[in-house]
Amino acid sequence: MMEKINFITVDNFTFDKLENPIFFAPHKRGVIKINLLDRLQLYRDIFYSSKNETETEFSGDHVYLMLNKRNNYIKIGKSKTLGFREKTLQADEPEVVLVVTWHAPAKVEKELHRMFSDKRKRGEWFNLKLKELKIIKEYMKLYLTK
Repeated sequence: MMEKINFITVDNFTFDKLENPIFFAPHKRGVIKINLLDRLQLYRDIFYSSKNETETEFSGDHVYLMLNKRNNYIKIGKSKTLGFREKTLQADEPEVVLVVTWHAPAKVEKELHRMFSDKRKRGEWFNLKLKELKIIKEYMKLYLTK
């Protein structure tokens, strides 16, 4: 369908092979460049106001969000050993990366699961959009320990 209105489309496999893809869209005054967003960076930018504002201490109770870059699902999880947990998930799904983490009681994970139960895909994986991520950000302000 997009081809009918002068767009060129490619499948995911072709897209993944492209280095630094640039897309152009027809416009009344010519062609405009469409910049692509890096989903992981976009999600991290939602939660961190600066590039250096990431938690580095991984001991104690944590609630976290991880992104599966293959299907764009978000895992809402909890862990006492966050670095180890990320590595175990990556063993099964290499495309899983940490988005954000908070020092928070384990019960918070269950509260978030309840809030987004209608978005659950399987287990602790959810199909969340930007508006849900912003809701999580506001909710988690209660647990920031800075």
